[in-house]
Amino acid sequence: MKTIAAQSAPSGSAPTSADDYFSIYAIADLSTHGLAALSAGYPVYPTVLVMPIPAATPAGTDVSEAVTYGLPSPLNSSRFGLEYDAFVVEQVPLTAAATSACANPTALQGYLVYEQFGAFTTSAIVPQIHPVGNATTNNLPSTSGWGITGVPVQVSWTAPSGSPNPPTDYLAVLYQLGVDSSCKTTLNRLGTIRTAPSQLSVQMPPSFFATQDGSAQYFVDVIAYWLPDEPDLTTPYRFFNSARAAYAEKFTVTFTH
Repeated sequence: MKTIAAQSAPSGSAPTSADDYFSIYAIADLSTHGLAALSAGYPVYPTVLVMPIPAATPAGTDVSEAVTYGLPSPLNSSRFGLEYDAFVVEQVPLTAAATSACANPTALQGYLVYEQFGAFTTSAIVPQIHPVGNATTNNLPSTSGWGITGVPVQVSWTAPSGSPNPPTDYLAVLYQLGVDSSCKTTLNRLGTIRTAPSQLSVQMPPSFFATQDGSAQYFVDVIAYWLPDEPDLTTPYRFFNSARAAYAEKFTVTFTH
């Protein structure tokens, strides 16, 4: 999974390892409602295991932990199922453009995440999705057809290569890089567009952007999702009804707008 997270880095960058986490939770009605049970009246759920995996652990290293646990009554009923969460992280420095007040902004570590959920069993846990390939952006000609006069941006990508499963959908997330009063790079999430698996490009409207004159830097995070058991991916708030899910990110190179 570490190598998958490293593939999320923008073209030309060299990601470095960050700490990972493997967790196991006991979730009420997991077999009936999946992860939706977490937001359907069960705000508290027992944590069976949280296992940090240090950044220095080489990719591909097998890790193990012996766990003996028991749930106090009435939590030890058959209603509870075990769900794992594999959270894998690489990091890449993100630096905002220089300003008149800050000639050399301090870089921000951007986290490249691969995360996977599933019902915990004795079977080996293997990755289920890979990141998209070759995510690019292109500033289009200025237009007033979006309710605001400005520059739309085309975001394009290719389907994941070698992925164990095809994506069930994509999410394109726009971020702006800025500078705070301490000359540190900041990150601001501005807008999202979700697409069907057959759609490999979107246009970010001018209204998503904080600037139209090329004075600020942005990038897009294109996320490939694997949600195989969802009944209706056109209804965003129904995500994670099932107990199986995974996603992999891909950052574009930063661009001005």
